[in-house]
Formats: sequence, C-alpha cells, structure tokens
Amino acid sequence: MSRFPFGETVTVLRAGATGRDIYGNDLPGPAVEQLVRGCVIAPAGTPDEVTGGRDTVTEALTVYLPAGTDVRPTDRMRIRGEVFEVHGAVTAHRSPFTGQGAGVHLTARRTTG
Repeated sequence: MSRFPFGETVTVLRAGATGRDIYGNDLPGPAVEQLVRGCVIAPAGTPDEVTGGRDTVTEALTVYLPAGTDVRPTDRMRIRGEVFEVHGAVTAHRSPFTGQGAGVHLTARRTTG
C-alpha cells in the first residue's frame, strides 16, 4: 500500500531506553517519536462501559499504515492529538498480485473516565 494522498499523519511513540537494570532489561525512558504520513484512520467501535459505578468510554480505531512502517504491539500512537495504545497484533500485508508490501494494519485503543 502506498501512502494515501489525503491520508493522515500519526506519531508512533516508543519508549526509549535509559540504561539497563541488574537483570539486563532496558529501563524505559522518554518516548522516541516517529511521524508516519499517509495513514488511514477508521472507527473500530466505541463500547461504553460502567466499571465500579464509574462511567468509562473505550475508543477503538483501525489504523492502516504504509508498507514497511515499524510499529510494535508495545508502542503507543498519537492520533488526532490523542494518545492511544496499540492493541493486539500488528499485521503486515502483501499483495497477492505483485508480492509487494501492501501495508500495515493495527487496532489502537484508549480508555477515558
């Protein structure tokens, strides 16, 4: 999938490492930002929930990114000014006609309230 000419720009937020703990694991630091242009954003449903007598709203978006975009399930994304968590698997697609990368697909979610 090439970039859509009227697609949106999103920002991938990945925790940067500031060092390692005593077990050799990365210590999370400030987020490293990567702009991705030409993305398609579509609603994926907005179920309302009541948790412990408190109203919460979960917003989910389906995001299509250009082929080769580096996004991981542990990343966050800034979409239309709001920060979403990458929810579930990140899937890369190939064209069955050309074998070329056709794009990357994921679901982004955020809960408020």
